[in-house]
Parts: sequence; C-alpha cells; structure tokens
Amino acid sequence: MGKSGHFIHVATKAVDQEFNTAYASDRLIDINLIANQYAGAQLPKNRSNAFAGNIQLIRVDGTIAGGATTITLKGYVDSGGNKLVIPPSSASLESSIDGTKFSAVYQVNAFHANEDADLYFFMKTNAGTFTVSEIVITWFE
Repeated sequence: MGKSGHFIHVATKAVDQEFNTAYASDRLIDINLIANQYAGAQLPKNRSNAFAGNIQLIRVDGTIAGGATTITLKGYVDSGGNKLVIPPSSASLESSIDGTKFSAVYQVNAFHANEDADLYFFMKTNAGTFTVSEIVITWFE
C-alpha cells in the first residue's frame, strides 16, 4: 500500500552569510531540502534527489548591524539567480526575547518540483547588514 496523507519535512542548515542593501551573486545561501533534513528525520531508502513538495515556511535567524530592520528574500533553483521559484518577499527582523538574535519568517505556500532539491536564496536589507546563522524550511509532500 502506498503512502497517504501529508508528510511534513524540516530542512535546516547552519550558515555564516552576511547580507547588505543589495543582492549579489556571491552572497547567497544554498540548501538541499532533502539532504538537510533535521536530525532524526528518516527518509525512504533509495530516494533520489528529485524534489516535489509544497514549501510552507522559511525562517532565517542571525544578527543585525547598522540599523537593519527588514530583510527581503527571494529563491532560485540555480546558483546564478536566473530561475526564480520564490518571488521577493520582505519581512521584519524581529528580536528574540533576550535580544541576542533576530529572525524573519516567510509564509510561502508554493508547490515546487525540480530534478533536484537544491534552492538558492538571495537576500538584501533595508539598511546595514544581517548576518544569517541558520535557515529553516518547512515543506510537505
């Protein structure tokens, strides 16, 4: 019997990437939605790297400098930034309760299918810099 229902996945990746007020080809975050499953996730045996799923939520965590209050994110299926899959969206950088980090969250709700599970995110701030320390993407199939 085949699977039925929704299977929720969380891909997470620790990074150290600074973004400023302009997009740049050398400032991006790459993540594989299958290979970067959270610890403890079990994937079906012999699964290929092909991807088909509904991307629901993207969260970026990090630190700010120079007055950054907003981050704009867009996602591509290629590292050159030519094949857009997640259109630009801006979110406020919200402080953690203890003030040690800032986060932005994007609700996406986009079905995506590709021969591989790699996504490339480019970001820019409204002022100053935002240094991303982690990206988390929730999706379901």
